Amino acid sequence: MRARYTYAARDPGAAQERYIDLSEYITSDLDTELLKRTPAAFLGSCRYKLPEIHEDRAVYDKIFEILEKLNIEAFIYIGGNDSMDTIKKLSDYAIVTGFPTRFVGCPKTIDNDLALTDHTPGYGSAAKYIGTSVKEIIRDSFCLEYSKGLVTIVEIMGRNAGWLTGAAALAKGEDCAGPDLIYLPELTFDLDNFMERIRELLAKKPSVVVAVSEGIHLEDGRYVCELGANVDFVDAFGHKQLTGTAAYLAHYVANEIGCKTRAIELSTLQRSASHCASRVDILEASQVGGAAVKAADEGDNGKMVVLKRISDDPYQCSTEVKDVHKIANDEKLVPREWVNAEGTYVTDEFIAYIKPLIQGDVLRLWWTEFRDTCISQATRIMKNRKRESKLKIGVTGADGFLGSRILRFYARKYEIKGYHHTDMDFTDPEETETMLKRDCPDILIHTAAISDVGACEQNPEHSELVNVDGVRNLAVICQKIGARFHFLQLRSGLHGKRSERAAPGGRGAFPAQCLRKTESPCGRGGHSGTSGYGGTSVKLDVRC
Repeated sequence: MRARYTYAARDPGAAQERYIDLSEYITSDLDTELLKRTPAAFLGSCRYKLPEIHEDRAVYDKIFEILEKLNIEAFIYIGGNDSMDTIKKLSDYAIVTGFPTRFVGCPKTIDNDLALTDHTPGYGSAAKYIGTSVKEIIRDSFCLEYSKGLVTIVEIMGRNAGWLTGAAALAKGEDCAGPDLIYLPELTFDLDNFMERIRELLAKKPSVVVAVSEGIHLEDGRYVCELGANVDFVDAFGHKQLTGTAAYLAHYVANEIGCKTRAIELSTLQRSASHCASRVDILEASQVGGAAVKAADEGDNGKMVVLKRISDDPYQCSTEVKDVHKIANDEKLVPREWVNAEGTYVTDEFIAYIKPLIQGDVLRLWWTEFRDTCISQATRIMKNRKRESKLKIGVTGADGFLGSRILRFYARKYEIKGYHHTDMDFTDPEETETMLKRDCPDILIHTAAISDVGACEQNPEHSELVNVDGVRNLAVICQKIGARFHFLQLRSGLHGKRSERAAPGGRGAFPAQCLRKTESPCGRGGHSGTSGYGGTSVKLDVRC
């Protein structure tokens, strides 16, 4: 059973016996966390279209021969519409031949155009990148002045479905008016009407930003990009390459009006900008993957995992399993009622749909960066002191995710001691000072905290005691004993109502219940940072 769920392969790589054994790479919880943050390119991709069974049965015989050789009980295929077509064909062949392997589809496409699912993993992160990038483009153009104005056309992926282009509206907020016009491929594009709107906007403002889908088309069916250049490339699935829409429109506007124009193609960045990934998106990708394994284990075949939205506020989503035959080769388009009457912008309903999907940041494995900082400091201390004995390092939160890994990482190189919450109550200054004086660490790495946001909100006093006062206690004690103090800088855990008051140091607003400045506990030299765990935050100037 070792081969069960462990192999991954490209298609047609499967037919060519090009696969990897994931069990060689995923050996710990940390590896799993790393995989969550690794772009999908880790498994590779393809543009291979399986023939119909009656057209080339030999291809299927080869694939199934290899699956049998590897003892594969479940075949889970990740992707969009074309990938679900593959699952449909393979599951049909398995049923016809009586082959025992189960075939399950796992949705993943930034296009968000799979039927029967509320949305698809990948879309939230791409939408977040698009909204962020469009806002940056708008702010950049805001400061530029040209005598006849500036028109910027932003081209966004979307052949027939405008989900990604509609995400440009996310740029709109208190600090940004958002794009002036948004054109989706679901509606016919009228070039004359477009020019009329551009002229009207330029009469009112010096800069105009327009978001367009690459697949916008004229009434006669021609893509706008075809007006500017011949598009000859067609992929394995018969899809004509669409590019140059923004370039054509920018050139057209410049000729008609004589103003400055820019054409911007987000291109592959909108599907590969992992630095802008949504935490909700990453978690749901893992969620549907687990659901796919569960479905296969329970005997499902020819099915796809779908996401079912339960509520927007608070956002909740569950998984179900649907017949892939009702999904493959179908496209979910943006509802007409989610586009304004003029066809030039998306409605509030569209924004309400998309906003929950872009929430949260996916931190890099921040503990590695934090760890590396500590290593650098340790090396410096060893060099300055010119001593041969091992450096002594103390770690609070020794049984937590971060603390346990730091302990494991440092164990062979340094003399390291972990403090569990049962060992040391760092909210008690006397007890803490006694213990640290006994152990005399050269460096104390503080990773312990109440990180459960719900618990912090229910008991803010206790949260402040642990996450604020406790940090201060440790900083002060470390100065007394001459130890270097490091604490994790984490701002993503801030919750609660925002105050209009600026946070100490001018770093933005803290939650209202946490607006309390901490006195600088130490003297000269050392580290400064912000401790912010689970809704309680304080600025520390730690100089040890």
